[in-house]
Amino acid sequence: MKNELKKADNWLGGLQWLMFIFINTVVVPITVGAAYNLTQEQIVSTMQFSFIIGGLGCLLQAVIGHRRPIMDGPSGLWWGVILALSSMSAAQGIPLAEVGGSIAVGVIIAGILTI
Repeated sequence: MKNELKKADNWLGGLQWLMFIFINTVVVPITVGAAYNLTQEQIVSTMQFSFIIGGLGCLLQAVIGHRRPIMDGPSGLWWGVILALSSMSAAQGIPLAEVGGSIAVGVIIAGILTI
């Protein structure tokens, strides 16, 4: 274990993951918040929530989970889907609140089915 901590590749890989997780956790709430015309306070709250839940998820997977370096936090794939749905809804005249509510319900149902 001590030898693994001395390897530069491990430190560089860890730094890479830290930057990737940090940037993803910051950028996703800002862009989604801008797409849905959220206030700065709402975007900051979303970002804080994202950091807290992502951190808890990382701790849980490190302690009792699979112990693999898999990012927990906002998903880049869903980020693209949410932005695409928001832009399509504007073109079709559907209120953003309705689209956001539908996405939230869909994510909740998917979470329940996954569990």
